[in-house]
Amino acid sequence: MKPIKIIWFTFFKHSIYDDLLNALTETNDLDVHCVLAKDSDDNTIKYKKIIVPSSNILLPVTFFKYIPNFKYFYDLLSSDVYLINYYSSLRSYQIYRLAKKRNVKLIICAEEKKREGLLRKIFLGLWDITAGRSMIKYSSLIMPWTNESKMFISKFTNDKRKIVQISAGIDTSIFYPEEKRYEKCNTLLNILMVAKFENNKSHKTLIEALHYLKINHHLQFHLTLVGRDSGGIKETIIKKIDEFNLNDNVNILNSVDKSKMRELYNSFDLLVLPSRQEPIGMVVPEAMACGTPVIVSDKVGAKYFIDDGVSGFIFKAGDAFDLGKKILRAHSSDLQLLGKNSADNIKNNYSIHSMAKNIYSAIIGEFT
Repeated sequence: MKPIKIIWFTFFKHSIYDDLLNALTETNDLDVHCVLAKDSDDNTIKYKKIIVPSSNILLPVTFFKYIPNFKYFYDLLSSDVYLINYYSSLRSYQIYRLAKKRNVKLIICAEEKKREGLLRKIFLGLWDITAGRSMIKYSSLIMPWTNESKMFISKFTNDKRKIVQISAGIDTSIFYPEEKRYEKCNTLLNILMVAKFENNKSHKTLIEALHYLKINHHLQFHLTLVGRDSGGIKETIIKKIDEFNLNDNVNILNSVDKSKMRELYNSFDLLVLPSRQEPIGMVVPEAMACGTPVIVSDKVGAKYFIDDGVSGFIFKAGDAFDLGKKILRAHSSDLQLLGKNSADNIKNNYSIHSMAKNIYSAIIGEFT
């Protein structure tokens, strides 16, 4: 049988998509292509890249600009399936229109966007009842990443059979536990946070929680913050660290190469992601796969990887006191057992090949 040709419109390179696409290419039944806005020299990529340096590739004004890219248009018009990442996106709507015109199957990887601010709420509300409704009605499959996305998208279709929840998988050949030695309670607790310095990441909540624990519980800890600055937030956090006299307890790194992330996760006792809004948060399952227990807020999509109290802890977003309590619980727990539970959960239930298999089965099911 001729392989089913898929174009996945990601536009922006991300490890989630790279790992899934690479895993999908391992079957002979699928011919996997990915549309990206710019090329990269990543030699780990196995799928076929289609480089189109424009976010509005289907608008008439850009159509003529890319006429020389005949291969792109051939791939676009000869595909069996279009797969789009975002539900509420003008790019996605353009692709839906082309899919409908050419009778190509459409798969939506639904992700609910943050609906804060009056104008955003108005725009997305109108989208839901106009373009969004049309896209969902035409789509063959809807694959939400999280429980929240599934609940959100379920409101717009009566055909629940087309909703197939998938999870962001982890390549357990890259992320896995190395031999660890956990100190007993009342010794230095090494804590890691990996996130851009943005308001939504809520570094401040973690700093406030640790300040409280140092003053009131005499917790001995060291915190490493890894992430690039965005909008000058890093300077605000540095001032907060200085205000709380935590300079000797906190280290800040701009970034760590992906090839070094397993080593990084393995060298810490605990990873904390206190975000007020986080669609997934891939650092959480990556750390868990390495046997590092995690603490996340209830607004982090990756909380569905965690069995609260067994492989990590979940706290109320923005509540530094609640976060402090969960850090104390982790510190007084058997960190080695928490880490083993975390690694086993990811390996057994969320490996990248398991997730790719679920997507493969869903796609093949549309053609049989």
